[in-house]
Amino acid sequence: MLPPLLPETDDLPEHQQEALKAAFGIVAATRQHDPMPLRVGVLNLLARVSRSRPVLLIADDVQHFDRDTRDVLGFVMRRLAGHAVTVLLAARGHTPPDGFNPDLPVLPLAPLSRRAAAAVRRQAGATAVEVEGASHAVAVSRPKDVADLIREAVRATSV
Repeated sequence: MLPPLLPETDDLPEHQQEALKAAFGIVAATRQHDPMPLRVGVLNLLARVSRSRPVLLIADDVQHFDRDTRDVLGFVMRRLAGHAVTVLLAARGHTPPDGFNPDLPVLPLAPLSRRAAAAVRRQAGATAVEVEGASHAVAVSRPKDVADLIREAVRATSV
């Protein structure tokens, strides 16, 4: 989710830059594992980027994320108020996965048929959607529900 933003870490404090780059395997970790610099680094990175342009963070199959990743996402989501960052999580089940606020808005989505999914892709003029995770969302969800969920997420973050 974040690798496209890593070039923008130069303005972050050095320990946060190091934590981000170590988390993505760009550099070897030189400090003992402390989750706080990574959590705060992700938060500061998203906040800084959102000052120049809105950010849509899409995470698919969140129920399969490891505990550390869910903890980082949960930490960041609790502190993004006032920033132009919208987070769209996709997960199986009817409640947010462990590590996330149980009161997050949930919109259950029924699958599209293969034929309907192909029609959506053709109508969009693409065989694959370039936004990470969106291809799966289009393939398994009703397009209207995806649009409603995105509008709700934007509305919730702009309040």
